[in-house]
Amino acid sequence: MKQSPKLPPQQRRAELIRAASRVFERVGYVEATTENIAREAGVTKGALYFHFRSKEDIFLETLKAETEALFAAIFKHLESPLPPEKVIENVIRTTFELLGKKSNKPIENWHQAFHMPRVREYMSRAHRRIAGRMAAYLKGSSNMSYRQAETLVWVVHAIADGLLVHRCYHREKKRQQKIIDLVVEMCKIYLGTKK
Repeated sequence: MKQSPKLPPQQRRAELIRAASRVFERVGYVEATTENIAREAGVTKGALYFHFRSKEDIFLETLKAETEALFAAIFKHLESPLPPEKVIENVIRTTFELLGKKSNKPIENWHQAFHMPRVREYMSRAHRRIAGRMAAYLKGSSNMSYRQAETLVWVVHAIADGLLVHRCYHREKKRQQKIIDLVVEMCKIYLGTKK
């Protein structure tokens, strides 16, 4: 095996997380091995275990990295000076675009994560964090109460989850795009910007 060049620890750790993400995406959590991940990163298993205690630790870190990347894109839109209906449209489209780049493996990985308390706890906190931030944005930029805003956020979140499952069985982009367009229209109606 060709070894990758020596890197500072944080840089190596980030590279290992990216390699693990590719492996989990390709074969899913169950079929992934630390050996596959080490090979993908061009390091020995010993080097991998220097940074992570277990496959579960690596999995958790890949979920954190992917979640933070999605949140960064969403937060960027929330800080935009655009009108609220355009901001929400951009958030929805960006979310579906980023999630749509994944294979069917996220569903399998989410199922697996349900059986890992640390992973489940992290994902629960992450979902509450993004829902709270989105609800606060909607309340501050519309006539909605916090409860109404939070409800809209959770409805859109549930639709996003459903679309990911739907995409496993129906790959037609046209159909998916139509559903996303309908979600955007629903949010505009809820915001009171479309009659």
